[in-house]
Amino acid sequence: MDFGWLPLAAFILTAIGWISRELWRWRKAKRQAAHDASETLRDKKALLEDLISKIEDAGQKEKLQLQLDEVNAALLGLYKERLYHTLKEAGLPTEEMLIANGQRRLKPEHARQFNEVIEEVRLLSQPDVARSLLLLLGNAYYYTDQYQDAMDIYNKILKISPDDPITLNNRGATYEELGRYDDALTDYNNSLELMPDHLMSYTVEVSH
Repeated sequence: MDFGWLPLAAFILTAIGWISRELWRWRKAKRQAAHDASETLRDKKALLEDLISKIEDAGQKEKLQLQLDEVNAALLGLYKERLYHTLKEAGLPTEEMLIANGQRRLKPEHARQFNEVIEEVRLLSQPDVARSLLLLLGNAYYYTDQYQDAMDIYNKILKISPDDPITLNNRGATYEELGRYDDALTDYNNSLELMPDHLMSYTVEVSH
């Protein structure tokens, strides 16, 4: 019997093991780098806020405020990435539209990661948060069963963009969880009229 394939099989298994370890190390290093960046930005934010509160010169205060705005924007970018990667790790679609029963796919660590980012974003004094982050934030609220907070986010987006079909669909799903079935159906129908070829709007069954 020819066992000449055994060395090749052993080599392949060794290579797979090495690749898996390297991927794990790379992901760990990336998470640590993001954590370090967040810590540095938060420290800079605290320092700038302290300086702004103490300085009386209007010109200097304005310059410091511009720097603080840049730090807040950088933090929001990091938080957006964390929300995105949490969705990806949870096996949820990383596009913006909610899916039915998505909460069931979340593991406790994913819910914890969502809530950590939510709390950090709440602490930022950034009035003009980008729509893409707002939508991810609303979805994070939804997937962690914080439906009223999700509703507030979707309403904020729709106040600016009332014909946004994705946000209408997501608000419809939130209305459904809150038992407001007529409102849910209205949002689903409006979403489908604006985006008739997108089948995601059909994934949630509304029953009265």
